[in-house]
Amino acid sequence: MLRSTVILGDELPVLQPLAARDEVTSAVSPGSDHHPPRSARAVVIGLDLQDSASVRDAKRHLREVVRRSLSAVRRYPALAHLFVIYVIPATVHPDRLSSLAGSVASRLHAALERETGQYVDVTLVDATACRDSALLADRLADRISEKAGLHTDIALEWADIRDRSIQRATLDQYT
Repeated sequence: MLRSTVILGDELPVLQPLAARDEVTSAVSPGSDHHPPRSARAVVIGLDLQDSASVRDAKRHLREVVRRSLSAVRRYPALAHLFVIYVIPATVHPDRLSSLAGSVASRLHAALERETGQYVDVTLVDATACRDSALLADRLADRISEKAGLHTDIALEWADIRDRSIQRATLDQYT
């Protein structure tokens, strides 16, 4: 069963199948009068970097997600999972942002633990190459339904989870 989930941030087409699920509240829909439940166990933040003028600009926006995420997730005392799903410009090779994504995940996890006293698994996913948003929704739902504590922070690309679960991809990266 998918736990209560809130989608925040930029409205990404790749997140639409997840937003359509009953247990999910999207706070990014234009004109939305939904008020995300404070009991949410998972927050998914969409981050559209496609309009970034350069790699430097994309990196700056990716770093800003830490500050933006902290202020957004403070409203969810039961939070166990935080996902940042982002898409990058076609002109930027994913390798140019992968190490930064890893450090952003680490900083976000540490900041959440320090500032809110919560242990939250943080997962960043570069979904730029994702052509199966329903499968991405399934991968996220599977991970959300599991207990937190499998990992503290991880940065993945769509290729890492296309053929296996987020849990399996995480275990493979940690071992």
